[in-house]
Amino acid sequence: DSEIFCEAIDGRNTALGGLSISYYDGSNPTLIKNKQSSVHFSHREKYNNKVKVTSLSYLYFVNNHPYFINVINRTIPDIPDTRMAWVDNGDKVPDYQEINYFKINNIDQTELGLQLSTISIYNRFTLGFKFKTSYFQLAKYKNYGIGSDIAILYEINKLLSINLNFIDLISIKYWNTGTWETLMPVIKSGFKIDYDKIIFGVEFSKYIKDYAQYKYHIGLEYQDLNSIFYRLGVSHNTNITLGVGFKLSILNIDYAYIQPAKILPFDDTHVLSFSISLKELSQIKDKIKP
Repeated sequence: DSEIFCEAIDGRNTALGGLSISYYDGSNPTLIKNKQSSVHFSHREKYNNKVKVTSLSYLYFVNNHPYFINVINRTIPDIPDTRMAWVDNGDKVPDYQEINYFKINNIDQTELGLQLSTISIYNRFTLGFKFKTSYFQLAKYKNYGIGSDIAILYEINKLLSINLNFIDLISIKYWNTGTWETLMPVIKSGFKIDYDKIIFGVEFSKYIKDYAQYKYHIGLEYQDLNSIFYRLGVSHNTNITLGVGFKLSILNIDYAYIQPAKILPFDDTHVLSFSISLKELSQIKDKIKP
């Protein structure tokens, strides 16, 4: 799916192997059902701290109907730009002796994304709709993208629910070189079991093409009596994910640790997220008014 929107995963979902349980990152718009107005902030640095991702989201209500907005920024600084460094001797074959290292400069890659979501409820079915737009810049190259997702949540009972998510159903990008790019849609499906203080879920996703490989996310969460959450997960590109969360009166704090798959040449990654319940904050303000 749209690359930058894959990065918006918050601390809770990250610790669950990338499973879509928390609505904070906007990955599944149906998850805003029955939630309170809140503000959420998340930051992660991955690939040996070479990629920095910051996400800010806001869930608000108009006439008791939920709307979700998410802004995300991804930056990759100090990328070596070697386009001008090769001084060809005429044979058109690169050789290390033809490299002028003084002509290698550093450039930054910058991306911005915006997601807007809402839902409609029909008995046990919840339909989620998402519109998203993005901006990308690397050196002199830029693109502007728009896209849309549709998600379906069916609650079989209080214990079990299943979901189906069509990602990048209609998504295109325009490059400043005059080129249009169409993104391949992704289908994601899964289920969640919510029993007492335990949540377990599994999700699979795949590009809509015959030769694409399946991706998977598996996660388990346990809540103890002190509102502390312990999380464990695994996915197609991680060896293991772990995390812990703390639920306070108005503040939620989530931490995640990611150990990438052994075939990936990257160090471990850490994610820290914060969310503030605006409803709880408003109630506290009302209590302390003179």
